[in-house]
Amino acid sequence: MANFTFVVICFMIYYTFFFFSLTSKSKREKVQSKNIELDELRKVPVKTVEQQKQFINTKYPKAGKFKFTWKWLGKIVIYILISVLLYKAYSTIFKILKIQFPLWQVILIVILFPLLVNLILRVFHLEKDDITVFFK
Repeated sequence: MANFTFVVICFMIYYTFFFFSLTSKSKREKVQSKNIELDELRKVPVKTVEQQKQFINTKYPKAGKFKFTWKWLGKIVIYILISVLLYKAYSTIFKILKIQFPLWQVILIVILFPLLVNLILRVFHLEKDDITVFFK
């Protein structure tokens, strides 16, 4: 039987970084203001061309040209090292607790956990797009 715990650990690492990114007040306020603005634009039944452009520019902001810097490379190396350390920590915890996930549990975790997190974050206007966008 394959070890599906690896998928759960990778998933947990992603959400660890995600929750730590929300601890920054400036990032949190930026996400909140963006989500509030998008909600206001969604409420307009018939949008003008300018409102449509504003919606697209708000939802998908244009990024500047990519410029290589050594600082950027250092950040990637640090994120990789932190990810490896988190992987070791989570795998050690799962080994100590003797937890192994079968495939059906992994599928449920991967589908339901982001939905639950978004439901909780929606209260604070910090949600990200997920599959529930298609049900609106």
